[in-house]
Amino acid sequence: MSEKFYKTSSLEMFEKSEQGSSDISEILGGAIAVKKMFVDNAGSFHNLIHDMNFPNVSLNAYLSDIMDRSFATLKNYQSTSESLKDLSEKFYKTSSLEMFEKSEQGSSDISEILGGAIARFARFDDPSKALFEALKSDNIKKGLKEFKIADVTKDMFNPKSKEFKDIDIYDFTHYLLMVNREPNENNPTLKRLIEAVKDMQKRERERE
Repeated sequence: MSEKFYKTSSLEMFEKSEQGSSDISEILGGAIAVKKMFVDNAGSFHNLIHDMNFPNVSLNAYLSDIMDRSFATLKNYQSTSESLKDLSEKFYKTSSLEMFEKSEQGSSDISEILGGAIARFARFDDPSKALFEALKSDNIKKGLKEFKIADVTKDMFNPKSKEFKDIDIYDFTHYLLMVNREPNENNPTLKRLIEAVKDMQKRERERE
């Protein structure tokens, strides 16, 4: 996808967000942060989509939805912890699994979580730089290894282990939820949300 696509999509989202809002200043702040973050990183998203180190992430199928979800997260929540708490309560355990099994909701669900994960960067001091660093191929590999999501080679003693080239959109979402955090961070809300992502991944594989 081209840089023009990202600029157009972000600007359209920005313009739509201004209509009918009772709190224009708050909406503008969130829209500007998201718009700038995505536009500044158009090249990074393009490179990641075509990065053969991660051929199964298929990020291009989710980008438009992710931008909308990122903006909605900033609009509706005052903090990252609030948005993650709501996401974990919505998707954790049986209710989300039943919904996921009975419908084609999977893509929308993971887009919502991924949008929430990316929205977190808009609250950083330098959102564009933070997201840029998170999307760099070498940093993704480093994070995947650090958070025990994947590694250069499979662990012969762990049948569930995977190589970098095997990760999918669910693993990438897991990575984005964890990046710039301590690997052993004690955060029950985050832990539940990551478990929900793993459950979605499992159900998706069962459907294939």
